[in-house]
Amino acid sequence: MFRCDLARIFRSWRIYIAAFAGLLLMTRPVILELKYRAGYSPMQLLVNAVAGSDFTPFAVIFCVLPFAESFCEDLNSGYLNAVICRIGIRRYALKRCASVAVSGGIVASFIMLFTILLCVAAGALPDTEETIMPFMNSVWARMGIVLTANGAVMYILRVFTAFVFGAVWALVGLAVSVCMPNRYITLLAPFIIYQGLWYLLSEKAVNPVYLFRGDSNYIPSFGFLLGYQLFWIGVCAAISAIGMARRSKR
Repeated sequence: MFRCDLARIFRSWRIYIAAFAGLLLMTRPVILELKYRAGYSPMQLLVNAVAGSDFTPFAVIFCVLPFAESFCEDLNSGYLNAVICRIGIRRYALKRCASVAVSGGIVASFIMLFTILLCVAAGALPDTEETIMPFMNSVWARMGIVLTANGAVMYILRVFTAFVFGAVWALVGLAVSVCMPNRYITLLAPFIIYQGLWYLLSEKAVNPVYLFRGDSNYIPSFGFLLGYQLFWIGVCAAISAIGMARRSKR
């Protein structure tokens, strides 16, 4: 089933629209700065992309779009009953949570990866202690990896944490779809939750905007950045699995 889900994900236009539309929003500040490229290093461009783009306020939409509403489709079409008769609700729930998490993670990590590649390609100046000043109080600086291998170690970890962020919010969408199996609510509710948390949590480490950016001074450690999001992956997956089991009995 997991392989079938991946095939469904990559056969659909939604993942490509989400990935490339998100990438355009994320890289817009970099593209606008290209005419001044002689004055910027890769990390300076990356700061502009992550902190100044139109992508960050709408990030969760792109994570939810590819596959989070898949349970709605299965339930409303009757496909759910056909599948659980063959593999059982537990296996269905496990594999569907995994495939939805992967779909969101792929989109978010793709956007982060290609933004980083563009910044590295467009940056004409080398990164030095002066150009990395925006990172000096970040978790990456406390780990001592900002300039390690010209930033490659930090870049890899940021792609990984973007994947985790995408997985969290795709599963938020799945949990919403199980509770209220309507595709429009599934797409809209995570965005409302994201915006509400952004406003309510303000300058706190658990603000989801800071968790995506990964360079906020408020984040105490990489362990916190990763562990907090993994915790919510577990919570959302559990809510989804329990809800699927209840829906299958109706």
